Amino acid sequence: MSYASIMVYVEADRAPERRVQLAASLANRFNAALTGVSALALLPPLVIDGRVLDEMTGIDVELMKWKLAAAATWFRGMVRNDRMGWRSALDHPGDVLVREARYADLVVIGSKGRGGSAYRTLNTGEAVLKLGRPALVVPDGIDTLRGERVVIGWKDTRESRRAVRDAIPLLQRASQVIIVEACGPGEQERRWGDLRTLAAT
Repeated sequence: MSYASIMVYVEADRAPERRVQLAASLANRFNAALTGVSALALLPPLVIDGRVLDEMTGIDVELMKWKLAAAATWFRGMVRNDRMGWRSALDHPGDVLVREARYADLVVIGSKGRGGSAYRTLNTGEAVLKLGRPALVVPDGIDTLRGERVVIGWKDTRESRRAVRDAIPLLQRASQVIIVEACGPGEQERRWGDLRTLAAT
């Protein structure tokens, strides 16, 4: 099992250089295609008492398109991969990423995507819940993933089993994998048996 397609989210307002470097190194490690994704959403008009007080102009829209094009140019300059792609849209960042992630085996996103405008900033927590794909959340300042020691937080659920299966390409390259589970009385032996069965598949 491996990752054939990796996707990385690129903010149009700033260049996440280290995250893209990490995604590119993973793509090289797995011989995978790498796709960058970015989005900016059009702001709705400000309407008070039935009167439009403020709305985006054609110049605003052109500026947003220019920012997305600049992000694409920057991404292509950063990535050295023959199987590199780019996708962007004038839409909510979360909606664009969820839509495009259908074509990815692994999605790489930043960890600080919250608190900003939903029209310009990807909400990390919301994205992880909606993606339906394995997501690697990368803190700022990290540009490599050695993955030699991995900790799995285990719970005997369908979601945990799916998460472990999705992480197998990374787990196979780890030198040490630690499994942490909280069990109730009498549950430990039964659950370890389930986990050993999963590991054997």
